[in-house]
Amino acid sequence: MSLSTSANLLAYCRPGFEGECAQELAAHDAAHGGGGYARATRGSGYVEFVCADADSATQIAAGGSRDLVFARQLLQVFGSARELPPRDRLGVLLPIIESDARRWCDAWVESPDSDAARELAPLCRGLNAALIAAMKKKQWIDRASR
Repeated sequence: MSLSTSANLLAYCRPGFEGECAQELAAHDAAHGGGGYARATRGSGYVEFVCADADSATQIAAGGSRDLVFARQLLQVFGSARELPPRDRLGVLLPIIESDARRWCDAWVESPDSDAARELAPLCRGLNAALIAAMKKKQWIDRASR
């Protein structure tokens, strides 16, 4: 299991267009003076873009998605968890959420639009319900939050 906070972006794209999405993000970053790079796997339906710093990630996320053709959705990453234990996924996710001082208007668990990720849809639905219930219990969800 790995926990990290970073200046990364996650861009969802059509499977097979990860390379084009990665090039587009790199060009957008370079135009704004950044020094980031992309990580992508063909057919995955997403690209992770590692920015030089958090300010670069914020700048691209705030204004960049309108100019991007290949990215269906662009999200700023504030934490990462890999290899979640099957019996306590929330035990890993909740500390990541708690480490960010913001409050949320909603939460959702989703997977990329790829053949392999579609198999995760039932898990995402169940985990989403549990995540929202836990966040409401801890009063981390504020419907008025931006």
